[in-house]
Amino acid sequence: MQHTECHLRKKRGLEFLVVEDDSTIRKIMCLQLKIFGLKVDHAQNGVEAVRCVENRRYDMIFMDIQMPEMNGIDATAWIRNHEVSNGHAPVPIVATTAGGATKQQCLDAGMNGYIEKPVDIHKLIDAFQTHLFLSMFQSCVKQMDDIN
Repeated sequence: MQHTECHLRKKRGLEFLVVEDDSTIRKIMCLQLKIFGLKVDHAQNGVEAVRCVENRRYDMIFMDIQMPEMNGIDATAWIRNHEVSNGHAPVPIVATTAGGATKQQCLDAGMNGYIEKPVDIHKLIDAFQTHLFLSMFQSCVKQMDDIN
């Protein structure tokens, strides 16, 4: 854990969005990410998440599935359409769910990963390392391909 903490602290400036309708879970997730010096915005539902994404590019999004107004599956579909329409690279979106959808349903909806609740710091770090670093690597490869 010590090496991971040091590595995450070097990534300051990365911006995350936590989308969660349960205020307690939302606050805990935000605090866990802020411990590492990461910038964190939050939204209570998919409608708020869409508004956030319209106004800012995030490095990673943690998306609850079952929420009022707009669920996580529909919000992810909107975000993916928005990225295509604006020529943006896809931001890693990781589902956080207590059974609102299966892992396969989340992946089919365009999400990159899946975390079962309760979400803890270890699950967040694993998702961060797996999906954000993969996304960064793919972006670098694309840039190299564009140069050649």
